[in-house]
Amino acid sequence: MRKCYLLFTILFFSIAQFAVAQGIETFDNIPVANPTTSYGTRQWVGNGGVAWTATDARTDLTITGKAILIRNGSLTANNIPNGIGNLSFKHQQEFTGSNPVLQVYVNNILVGSANPTNTMATATLNNINVSGTFNLEIRQITTGLRIKIDDLTWTAYSSTPCVTPSAQATNMLFSGVTTSSVQLNFTAASPVASKYLVLISASPGGVGGIQPVNGTVYAVGDNLGTYKVAGYGSGVSYSITGLLAGTDHYVVIYPVNDQCSGEPFYGLNSPLAGMFTTGTPLPCTRPLSPSGLQLTPSQNQVVVSYSAPVGGTEQYIAVFGIQPLAGWLPQDGITYLQSQAVGNASVAYIGANTTFNIPNLNPATQYYVNVFSFNGIACTGGTLYGTPSLSGQVATTNNNSNIPSGYYDTITGKTCADLKSALAWRANYDLAKNVLVPKTYGDLWIQYLISDVKPREVGTGSANVIWDMYSDNPNGLDPYNFTPGPVSGGGQQDNGGNAPTEGIFYNREHSVPLSWFSGSTGTPGEATDYLHIVPTDKWVNALRDSYIFGEVTNPATTSFNGSKLGPNAFSGLTGTAFEPIDAYKGDLARAFLYFVTRYQDKMPSFTGGTNGTQAFDPTLYPSVDIPYLRLMLKWHQQDPVSEKERNRNDAAYTFQGNRNPFVDLPELGNLVWNDQCGIILPLNLVWFKGTQLGNHIKLEWRITRGADPVAFEIERSLNGRNFTTVGQLSRTNQDTYTWNDNVEKLGASRVYYRIRLKYSQKADTYSDIYSTHLQGDAKYTVFPDVTANRVWVDFGTKTFTGQITLVNMSGMRLAQMNVDGMTGRFSLPTPILATGKYMVVLTDKKDNVKPVSLSFGVLR
Repeated sequence: MRKCYLLFTILFFSIAQFAVAQGIETFDNIPVANPTTSYGTRQWVGNGGVAWTATDARTDLTITGKAILIRNGSLTANNIPNGIGNLSFKHQQEFTGSNPVLQVYVNNILVGSANPTNTMATATLNNINVSGTFNLEIRQITTGLRIKIDDLTWTAYSSTPCVTPSAQATNMLFSGVTTSSVQLNFTAASPVASKYLVLISASPGGVGGIQPVNGTVYAVGDNLGTYKVAGYGSGVSYSITGLLAGTDHYVVIYPVNDQCSGEPFYGLNSPLAGMFTTGTPLPCTRPLSPSGLQLTPSQNQVVVSYSAPVGGTEQYIAVFGIQPLAGWLPQDGITYLQSQAVGNASVAYIGANTTFNIPNLNPATQYYVNVFSFNGIACTGGTLYGTPSLSGQVATTNNNSNIPSGYYDTITGKTCADLKSALAWRANYDLAKNVLVPKTYGDLWIQYLISDVKPREVGTGSANVIWDMYSDNPNGLDPYNFTPGPVSGGGQQDNGGNAPTEGIFYNREHSVPLSWFSGSTGTPGEATDYLHIVPTDKWVNALRDSYIFGEVTNPATTSFNGSKLGPNAFSGLTGTAFEPIDAYKGDLARAFLYFVTRYQDKMPSFTGGTNGTQAFDPTLYPSVDIPYLRLMLKWHQQDPVSEKERNRNDAAYTFQGNRNPFVDLPELGNLVWNDQCGIILPLNLVWFKGTQLGNHIKLEWRITRGADPVAFEIERSLNGRNFTTVGQLSRTNQDTYTWNDNVEKLGASRVYYRIRLKYSQKADTYSDIYSTHLQGDAKYTVFPDVTANRVWVDFGTKTFTGQITLVNMSGMRLAQMNVDGMTGRFSLPTPILATGKYMVVLTDKKDNVKPVSLSFGVLR
């Protein structure tokens, strides 16, 4: 008999998790400013319907999620009901400055204060004890500083003392009992109590004399003797899962009063108690074999699909090899592991899906596949395997593509808008010219298990893990790996739980954000299209938010694999941008080009939302704003199509019936959008960007092959209107050019650049304008060298006297050194740094604190 002992986990619905959590504000509903980095008055309705106002505030920053940033203003809410006992909130200083102070007022009376630092911390103010409706205000009182606030919580307060509930709940009822779950219902006490504490135990010893203690708050999952807290709230219905099969379970329910002072008080006299027994699994039966095997090959993988057997089965085991399976059959009672060698084959898959893929195969190679069904997960006397197996053979292809014959016949000879329209038609119809039926948003979870996996690199668990472009490290070990599948089955698929850091859950990232096209995941279509929706780390996905892609200098946040969020450095694009690592820029660019091609008929109705107006052009053609198009074509060219993309494209065709043409035929990008189409201006400039390095601005640009400028003039402006020439380069045989401009003497100001392309036979043309703000502390840069246990701080030509400190993101000091008159690069010795994020802080001789790098990541 195969037994599965599950962790004792209690899940329940519509119940408050903490007894005293009267109010909360997560700032999820704060409006997005336009531009995103602007300061102003923000108003919104938050959690629980409370109306909030923030003055001189920004809305584009985060702590654990969205946060409000206050400069010379305050955060207020009026007429909050039910009083306030205790208050807590997260805070963190953004940018530079000293002596930050937040003052907290209730009904215009100062009740406490907090002193934020550049490290996130939580302020807690106890015993405020104001009853009735109240007004709350948090003021930022240090002129010029900028403080983030997130996750406010407060407890209710009543001046009425708590009393013991006078009655117990009645009529406990257990229904829907299975081998691992139960539905619990009961009748509320009369007189009604504020809440109920629900305890459950699989021990016949019961509570063992331990009862809840008045004044003590218990949270779901807490232990109380041999019991565990299954719920706390005003509800009288609970769904409890994760129970042991064939086991007696004991439930005790205590009434609670907690909307009062001295809370909570429990009704300890004769609480309602009951018992139920989970079901015993039925004996295992031997399943029949599956049927209808289909093997779809590409160069390096095979997609396997089949139909469930008559009568059903719990799971399947599939094996593959380069010879027909010989000398091996699965043995009853034996459990096999994925990738395990069995006879002359290897285990390719174990699970309940009827579709999966076998990756990492050799091109032009014959493979043999056998699929067996088995029962033994939720029954006794297993495991029992169904025989004979479902078997087949297939050869992988000998080229980089698995394009169906005739798929692109309709695009022959077309360019520009005509070609884009032909590709749009192709993406919306199958080979028989039938309109494709979109898949649902839920279907993506299953498809990710098939075609978005790779071998595990770190950690323990499944042999294959989710292939996440926001955490994958192509040049070394990944920082973490995600186990595929739902949490209930041991996976890390997003279930709505909190993800305060990376590596907790993976979810579904719309690489073209929903808000750009007002999409609804409840309606199959562009909001559920697999070819632009990829699995990614939930925390990094939230960091990207709906910002445009871009190339970032001086990032505010860097993920473990090097993805960055910060100011956009690409010419013609402004505001905050998200930059993936180089290895996946082409993947995401081609997904974007696919989207604006397939859905070109809808582009005039897509507004771009708050952040996408720099990406979308509301036209059938070109459908993309020119600066963003230059960026997408640049990434498309510099990061060629990979095997991963080709395999995913083949899987998309099997899954939803269409393909990304820019993956199949990369040359289409420059045929759809090119100089001769009359859309890329100036004519010969592909892209232009800038990067701030110490006290220099590095300008880079690329021209198209065959372009004919004879020289380039670099022009600079401090007001965006009056430009002066600061340098000149002659045209050579290369396509990419760079120029470094010394900005040390410009001080803290905004600077603008453009490139003038000079021609011998026609009028000069200009690039878009690249603009950046020169901060005083931006002249310092940091270069961690963890292999030598040191961090380099580059002062450029500036002189620094003071203290250099390395801290982790909890504020712990790891290394420190005083320097006097330091210029150029300085090496700060460090201890061995574990995987995580770190910050270098400079404190000059006048005690002015400057965070040199908001964070840099270390991978081990």
